Amino acid sequence: MQDYLHFLRVEKNISHNVARRYLEFVKTIIYPAVRTGAIKVDPFRELKFKAKPVVREFLSQDVAGVLKNGNIILFDFRYLKKYQYIS
Repeated sequence: MQDYLHFLRVEKNISHNVARRYLEFVKTIIYPAVRTGAIKVDPFRELKFKAKPVVREFLSQDVAGVLKNGNIILFDFRYLKKYQYIS
């Protein structure tokens, strides 16, 4: 399960809390098989799930005004990532 968590976090670039939810979903599917003995070893036995606190910020008045007026300029950040300006 540690490998799957690492895959979600690194390869799929998913945040910790979302990856935790995915693993909890997998656990709900696997756990009945562990209880009935179809799976001998519980893969979640030593894995603990703790949510990380999320800091949420509000939009500034300027940004809210731009969104309200529809003056949005879309920019493709993948272009910059290709040239290593954004890591």
